[in-house]
Amino acid sequence: MISRIVLAFGFLGILAQAAPALAGTGGDSSAIVATVDGHSLTRADLDKREPAELMQAQYKYYLAERQAVEKLIDDEAVASQARKESISVDELMHRHVDSTLKTPSDSDLKAVFEVMQTDQPFEKVKDQLKEQIMDRRRDKARKAFVESLRKQENAQVMLDSPSAQVATTGAPSLGPASAPVKIIEFADYQCPYCKQVHPDLQRLREEFPQQT
Repeated sequence: MISRIVLAFGFLGILAQAAPALAGTGGDSSAIVATVDGHSLTRADLDKREPAELMQAQYKYYLAERQAVEKLIDDEAVASQARKESISVDELMHRHVDSTLKTPSDSDLKAVFEVMQTDQPFEKVKDQLKEQIMDRRRDKARKAFVESLRKQENAQVMLDSPSAQVATTGAPSLGPASAPVKIIEFADYQCPYCKQVHPDLQRLREEFPQQT
């Protein structure tokens, strides 16, 4: 009935309270993970033993994997554009990033120097200040350029986030039972983070009344 489950991972800290409700944290539940005296232990046995801890570990791995995928997309988008322009990646970045940077003037540097907490004279830190400002401008310009390439190439992350089957029979619910997206919230009335996310959940129900 439900084709997709989305967990509110902001509440990972209280997943331990809901551990009995988690029926699995992914993978083939029948896969054998260990044997003891000829008795096979499956992934389902493992998931039942430490569901909350395993879900947290999977989510941490997912975040690291997602970061690696984002970097892979950035690198491929840049390499693709370099191929289109028949130049190297370094030449591409110089053409679209480095050459567009404006060198800070002495007045710009002095304005920054005036709010610095240093006993060094301006002339001694001037070059260091200029380098720092140029580095920040270069990073900002590079991010903007790469982001424009990602949009141009219609880059999309296809990596699936961790999911779990959650027993919800008898639990209070909102929205149609046939909705394609099911959001499971583990909340604590004394949790400040639960309170912060409440408006977002309300907005989801208002914007997607038939989908959630």
